[in-house]
Amino acid sequence: AGRFPADTLRVTGSPATLTWKGDGVTNVWDTATTTNWLSAGVPDAFYSGDYVTFDDSGFNTPAVALVGSVQPNSITVSATKNYTFAGPGKLSGNGLLTNAGPGTLTIFTANDFVGKTFLAGGTLSITNETALGANPPAFAADQLTMDGGTLAIGAATSFRNLNRGITLGVANGTVSNNLAVT
Repeated sequence: AGRFPADTLRVTGSPATLTWKGDGVTNVWDTATTTNWLSAGVPDAFYSGDYVTFDDSGFNTPAVALVGSVQPNSITVSATKNYTFAGPGKLSGNGLLTNAGPGTLTIFTANDFVGKTFLAGGTLSITNETALGANPPAFAADQLTMDGGTLAIGAATSFRNLNRGITLGVANGTVSNNLAVT
């Protein structure tokens, strides 16, 4: 126990702090393949556990295409431009999702991350409840914290699991919907 066979390579490292640059063509966000990120200004690939930021310096069109299960430690969207997460992949893991605005983050993917969501500014637009991640197994009062900004529900979205608590911070927040919410 605690030993590795002679033909096993064990690689360890620290999570990187990455900023989205994208490529403006496919805008793929995958794990360990595409170098659509910058680490201290140097092109880099995303690895599970990295801290990622979307700001005004990256390509926001076309939509950021999630491929596979990406597992960031945290996602911070702090941009005046709008970003969209779409594609066949999903957000997974324990990471925290923060939308600080003032732009809009639209999430089309059905995700299973278990981290919390923090809305501090701008608009967070969803088309399904799991855009906000998996429902907690037990009540979590602050699974979604709104401390400014707007949660826009743009489709017939069901919020049937009452374990996803919503906490209002000092700046409060707004919920808007254009269609029926059940």
